[in-house]
Amino acid sequence: MSRIIQVPTADYAIASAPDVLSTIGIGSCIVICLYAPQAKIGALLHCMLPREENDLSNSLRNVDTAVNQVVEQFIAKNIQLTDLIAKIAGGAQMFTGPEDSNGSIGKRNIEETKRLLTTLKIPIMGEEIGGGRARSVLFELENGKVTITCAQVKTDDTFDTELVKII
Repeated sequence: MSRIIQVPTADYAIASAPDVLSTIGIGSCIVICLYAPQAKIGALLHCMLPREENDLSNSLRNVDTAVNQVVEQFIAKNIQLTDLIAKIAGGAQMFTGPEDSNGSIGKRNIEETKRLLTTLKIPIMGEEIGGGRARSVLFELENGKVTITCAQVKTDDTFDTELVKII
C-alpha cells in the first residue's frame, strides 16, 4: 500500500514505489523531482533559493546544496547519476513590480536548477515552470509521473484547483 509523503518547503524526501511524494505552496520556489526509473526510487526537493551564498541556516533551502545532498543519498543507495532523470516545477514570479538587479527569485531558481542538472548530466524530462501562479506537485514513484495543479481564487474568494500538467 502506498503512502503519501508530504515534503515541506526547504526540505526533501527520498522514497521508493509504491509511495507518492507531494508538496504544496510552490510559488517562486522550485521543486525538483529526481527519479531512478529502474529502481523506482525518487526524491522530491522543495527549494526556496538558487544558491547558498553564505546562508548556513538551512542548506536544504538552496538548490545548489540541496541537490548535492540528495545526489549523495542516491549514490549511497548504489544509484548513479546516469540512472537519474529530473522533472521540475515552480519558479513563478508571484508579485508584479520592479525586479531586483539579479531578476526574480523564481527565474534565478529555474536558471540554477537547469545549470546544476546540466552540469551533473541529469536530463530534464519534463517541466512546468515560470508564470505567475502557485502550484502543488504529486510525484508517483511507481511510474515517475508528476502531476501539477494550480490553486485559483474564484470571484467569491473561494479556492478552486485546476490540473495544469502531467509530466
